[in-house]
Amino acid sequence: LTFTGNPGALKELELDYYDGGRPTLFNKWGYAGVNVSSMVYTKGVPGAEVDYFATKCEGVKVKTKFAGDMQVPYKPSVNIWGAIRDIDSDDEYSQLARCLGDSDGSAANNVDTTDWDYGSYLPADRSYEKMGGNPHIVKLVPTTMTDYYAPAYYHLVWGSQLETYNNYTTYEGNGEYGKVFWLASPPVSETDEYHVYATDGVAEIVFYDTDEDHDLDVVGEPRVTATFSQGSKVIYTSYDTACESASSFIHPCLDKGDMIFLFDANWGRLSSSEANGDTIFGNGGEHKVLTDFDVSNNAWKFNNYESFTNTYYTIDKIYKEDPTAKTFSVAEDRFRIVVDKGINWGATNYTDPDGDGLSNTGYVQIIKFSPATTGNYKFVSECSNRGVCDSDSGMCDCNAGWEGGACTVQNALAM
Repeated sequence: LTFTGNPGALKELELDYYDGGRPTLFNKWGYAGVNVSSMVYTKGVPGAEVDYFATKCEGVKVKTKFAGDMQVPYKPSVNIWGAIRDIDSDDEYSQLARCLGDSDGSAANNVDTTDWDYGSYLPADRSYEKMGGNPHIVKLVPTTMTDYYAPAYYHLVWGSQLETYNNYTTYEGNGEYGKVFWLASPPVSETDEYHVYATDGVAEIVFYDTDEDHDLDVVGEPRVTATFSQGSKVIYTSYDTACESASSFIHPCLDKGDMIFLFDANWGRLSSSEANGDTIFGNGGEHKVLTDFDVSNNAWKFNNYESFTNTYYTIDKIYKEDPTAKTFSVAEDRFRIVVDKGINWGATNYTDPDGDGLSNTGYVQIIKFSPATTGNYKFVSECSNRGVCDSDSGMCDCNAGWEGGACTVQNALAM
């Protein structure tokens, strides 16, 4: 089923196991409904009425690469699966940084002549760096497509304040410029070249804001973590995050209609300390290789990463249930979020990212995305979003280069 245009936000497809008395699904031996299951979930950018990632980074074309030998970096680490690559000049680096711009909703703390936020955390002694509480989310669109309807993908990105591409061995003999743009989400392709589209919206990791300053202290403040199953629409969280009932220390709180991302960002499963003594939530237990061939670590020899976790979900319901028999001993299961579509990967392991000695919570951190009122593209609007409607005449006054009753005809001579 292929839509030749954006159909907008559609209800997710459903499979009915039975149609009246007729079975719908059979196993390979011909038995109806026995040991048969189905999952429906979304990969790529979902249909929507508004594109919140509509600002094209002009003069920028990039590739994405996994970490690895002779790559940037040499191995995966916390919130790093790889890096944006092929930044071929200082100007292209500056163009990309300037386009990404502000990440936390406050231009007052932007830095450099490019007027942007790195989206990273750096201690006073500059002995290490981590992804901060407001990373960047970008949309990567292939510059060439063999399939016109091939999907674009969102990616979680943060800028290094310490590492440059020149700190690593370059590949294919090409020099690369500027500081590294880390990819917290896994690349979808290492061969495709991409246009980068940015947003004026704000991405925020949901956390327990001990000092209530609405700014994540990477060292001192725990994050809200989640568990969920592939194909399910239910998320179990380590804290109550509902704006109606959550503690005032939860920031940002979540409500029905909010947009959230559940990236596989190589989240740490354990608490760990840095050389300067800083103990950081989820700073250890991350994957340090892309694939485990050791059967004791990974019996199925799957990749350690999930490439298609880069889509957003809209909250349909958020609530608290009564405790169950396992709530206080095995797994926190009271706090629940129901989203609008099946989740496209699973994270059901209970771990100890807070270092309290109990493996009773998940490790995936939730990122809330708050759209801005600027930098967006409305797919369905008067005059095709390319002009202004004259309400007296009912006719469109089209922008330069466009004509026709709905401004749908391009006229190069009028540009």
